[in-house]
Amino acid sequence: MRASQESQRPPLTPSQPQPQQPQQTLGRSLSSQSAESNISANLRPRTSGAPRLTPEEHLNIGIPLHEKGSYAESTYHFRLSAMGGNTTGMLMYALALRHGWGMRANQSEAFTWLRKAASIAQEEMASAEKDPSKPKPTWWESKSMRSKFALMTYELGMSYTNEWGCNEDKAVGLRYFEIAASWGDVDALSEAGYAYANGQGCKKDLKKSAKYYRMAAENGVSMVGNSWTWKEKYDDEEDKGKKKGGKEKEKDKEKAGLFSRKKSVV
Repeated sequence: MRASQESQRPPLTPSQPQPQQPQQTLGRSLSSQSAESNISANLRPRTSGAPRLTPEEHLNIGIPLHEKGSYAESTYHFRLSAMGGNTTGMLMYALALRHGWGMRANQSEAFTWLRKAASIAQEEMASAEKDPSKPKPTWWESKSMRSKFALMTYELGMSYTNEWGCNEDKAVGLRYFEIAASWGDVDALSEAGYAYANGQGCKKDLKKSAKYYRMAAENGVSMVGNSWTWKEKYDDEEDKGKKKGGKEKEKDKEKAGLFSRKKSVV
């Protein structure tokens, strides 16, 4: 039966082209590929016809976008700012890589950008303060540079302490915390206090711990549960000297009060 049907089918000739099979694509279909490309194009900021932005301008655009929760777009601007050489942009892009802000987290690359940012920031501070050919930075500019360098150093300490993109080394992490603390970073003060209280990367030293915790509290950090740090037995030599000097001044005031003559009122 099947043979007779096949014999009745007209033979294919050059004038009768073979029916074309629909072309198959590997993986995704062309329609899905074009749809995805359109989506990515919409997410990417449109810069055609617009002047090229400076690294600082990219940073200034990225920060409010990040605050609004537009992490993918903010990280795009942080990346361009970082690649343009802006140290704050490098810091923000490194944190985006660490925490996965609008992108896949990459701890190793985040650590690389942090080290680069801290190195350049240190060079910028040294150049601004010692190079006579450049205008001396204002008080606010100098403070801003110091705070930025302190934050970068603190973040490097966190990387070494938590094994974020590098080999864990709590001793090196503590060293970075102490450097950042000396530059005024309050979180670094707390971390250094914690490290000395628990022997993390160092020998346990409650006096040093108390000193860092006290400095953190004096700079506005809430120290709930650490009232022990204010006990006199945890005073170091510097603290004892301050207290002794304060007591002597109070005694001098009392003596002056006893023997000084009051002005008569006419």
